[in-house]
Amino acid sequence: MDPNSNINPNPEPTPTTDAPEAPVTAAPTAETAAPTTEATPAPAAETATTPAPTPEPQTTPQVTAAPQAAAAPTAAKKPLPKKFILIGAIACAAILLVILGFIFIPKLFRSDDAKLADEIFSENVLIAVKQDDKYGFINLSGKIVIQPQFESASDFLGDKAVVKIKDGNDLQSAIIDRKGKVLLVAASGDRISYDPEYEIWRVGDQLYNKSLKKILPEGKEIFSEDEGYYLVTDTANYLSGEKTIYNRKGKAVYSYQSTSTSWDVTEESDELEQAYAALEIDDGRYTIINADSGKVITDNLNYDAVWTGDYTDFCLYDGDDCSKYLLIWNDKIAKEYDYEIEVYHYGAGKNGYYKIYDDTYSSKNKHDTEYFNLKTGAITTEEPKDGDYEESEDLTKWEIVTNSTIFSCNAGYGLMTNKTQAIPCEYKRIRTPDTVTYEYLKSKGKNYVIGNKSDKSYLLQASNGKVVTEFDTTYLSFETYSSFIGAYEEENNNNYHVYNLVTGKSATFEANDIDYNPMYIRVEKSNDITEYYNKNFKLIYTQND
Repeated sequence: MDPNSNINPNPEPTPTTDAPEAPVTAAPTAETAAPTTEATPAPAAETATTPAPTPEPQTTPQVTAAPQAAAAPTAAKKPLPKKFILIGAIACAAILLVILGFIFIPKLFRSDDAKLADEIFSENVLIAVKQDDKYGFINLSGKIVIQPQFESASDFLGDKAVVKIKDGNDLQSAIIDRKGKVLLVAASGDRISYDPEYEIWRVGDQLYNKSLKKILPEGKEIFSEDEGYYLVTDTANYLSGEKTIYNRKGKAVYSYQSTSTSWDVTEESDELEQAYAALEIDDGRYTIINADSGKVITDNLNYDAVWTGDYTDFCLYDGDDCSKYLLIWNDKIAKEYDYEIEVYHYGAGKNGYYKIYDDTYSSKNKHDTEYFNLKTGAITTEEPKDGDYEESEDLTKWEIVTNSTIFSCNAGYGLMTNKTQAIPCEYKRIRTPDTVTYEYLKSKGKNYVIGNKSDKSYLLQASNGKVVTEFDTTYLSFETYSSFIGAYEEENNNNYHVYNLVTGKSATFEANDIDYNPMYIRVEKSNDITEYYNKNFKLIYTQND
């Protein structure tokens, strides 16, 4: 199949209507302007006043010339000095820059989550649906935009989607645009994936940017991927030649010569906002780098192996045992340990702390537990006091973005915002949306959390704890990247109660399952029928499975 062909060769043309030209009215000339009377000099021998012409609405007196005086010619206007023209131009430019600044600067400094929310929660999303065993796309009104013609399809993210097309008896993955035109076809067996946060496409062992421009140089391919980072090697012989580390944005950050492809990247990089990689340069020699910038933290580590721990700690092996541990933070070695340690992270991301303790089973030579403050870099044996930190799990990033903290008390949990209690400490649990959904809701003037107590769940305004709506279940939670929340009846699992966080509308469905998407829900019925509803709970499409 020609990858440049249009799968939908006969799109419905969009009618265009030329707007009629507006009549042009000429500006009045001197002849058509309001009449003015020209001064007439009197004869030299007498001083007489020539009567003014017959007045129209008003009388304009005729100017009397002095005896023997000729009429003074009209003086030409003196041009403005160049410096005044320059000052005026600069002032106009400054005003224009201020206006443009008010428009564009806020957009430039928007968070990555806010930009991603624009793409994910787009009103122009196209939804993949099936008709007669082929897949096409509808919009949020239910209108078919791309006719069913593909073997399978995923929803559009932005201006592209992944589909499967037939090439003889083979199925191949492809990327299409919003008109259904095939932009790129993967080799047989190659998969296609897209990272919307960094706008990177991976097709087989190659990387492409948002415009589908190839990122890797010719003769290079991905050997392996770890935590969203890439080890790129020679296509012909991955064991020889140059190795390059590419970060999540598709940028080459570190190159080295090695016959080894051994490497390891730290986990929890999203929460901690720091990622490091251990690279085997040659047999028994390792380098640790910042996986985002490529900065070398330490090199010439002569060990049998170097592997990451649970966070930003590294285990350095002599034989089968870890003979040394490195704790890395802010591109520095924070501390070295000559005994086996275990590290746990608590608190709000990089503003939290590590609990570090001796992991040996014997009490002999047992070392004191330490606490490493990630914000200040201080290491102490004194345990943080109750309430200083909370183990926040997946809520950490939300707390950082909103400057809020979920705190505990004897009665349960509450919410502090800007060091002021926003929600009283009376809930069994408080749940928050992911930060991308939060940014979308914020753009709509909404800021919600969910509180659970007394076998009920409450949608609460995060600013003051006011109840927006309630559900008769404790299993309610936010869906990732979705403007919907939903709960099922515990006594009847086929009944789902769904609420849209933006419109404030709700609906109840009897269904086998509900798939929550950013701007719509897919309701799977028991009779092999799937229904699609938009955020106003309008039925936009019915699919026979």
